[in-house]
Amino acid sequence: MKSLYYILFFVIFSSVYYFVICQNVPSPRRQQASTLVGTRLYFFGGATSPTFVTNEVWYLDLSSSFSTSTPPWHSDVAMPVGYNFGTSCLSPIDNSTVFFNWRKNMDSYFDKYNCLFIYIISL
Repeated sequence: MKSLYYILFFVIFSSVYYFVICQNVPSPRRQQASTLVGTRLYFFGGATSPTFVTNEVWYLDLSSSFSTSTPPWHSDVAMPVGYNFGTSCLSPIDNSTVFFNWRKNMDSYFDKYNCLFIYIISL
């Protein structure tokens, strides 16, 4: 009877684990940039661990209400570079071009250079 409980626990736990993993949800991160484009709030990049910077782009559609416990995340086309610790701004000319500026660290404290990246959003 005890082995039946173990099997039942394993089946329930594994199904919950796969349900959570398969959701369209971004991994926890810090140091990301965000920009409001129309009714979409975009999140760009960020550090998901002390050694990994992601190039993912996610957004929330703010045109309709949703539960903050389960926000409806949408994935967008990834950026060609990982991004963190920078700033972003939206172009007022077309309201779909996002400019990023950040400082890229190299091997030493004095080896730094500024980077500019442009991301165009298709609405």
